[in-house]
Amino acid sequence: MLRRCSALFALLLAATPLAAQTQPTTTVGGYGEIHFTDPSGGPASADVSRIVLYLAHTFDDHLSFRSELEVEHARIEAGGSEGEVAFEQAYLDYRFSERFTLRTGLVLIPVGMINETHEPPTFNGVERPTVDHDVIPTTWREIGVGALG
Repeated sequence: MLRRCSALFALLLAATPLAAQTQPTTTVGGYGEIHFTDPSGGPASADVSRIVLYLAHTFDDHLSFRSELEVEHARIEAGGSEGEVAFEQAYLDYRFSERFTLRTGLVLIPVGMINETHEPPTFNGVERPTVDHDVIPTTWREIGVGALG
């Protein structure tokens, strides 16, 4: 019998709302996803699909920095040597007004339903949907400039 589970956990050490702030603040947080497989008659394995560390700093009412460092596929199995450490996003926001913000840096591309919000609560099941895994590159990120508002 194959037993498989996925755990999504969140660690929020400090919360900073995206609204304007008069004092500089720093936010540290993170989340992760672990897949465990225990086939009958075979060796069990665990895959830390992703651990994401979040770091943000709000400098003043206008300027803020946001970043996510992701560790993917830290496997525990015989002969496994797969994995990656990369910045998922790292950008500066300059808030001109309550209705307009300019963003620049390493940003997630707003394409598809899963790319910007690509964690298990967004989709049904343990794994990301096939289209968002094989066709649209989930966590597709590029250096860019964007406007929000």
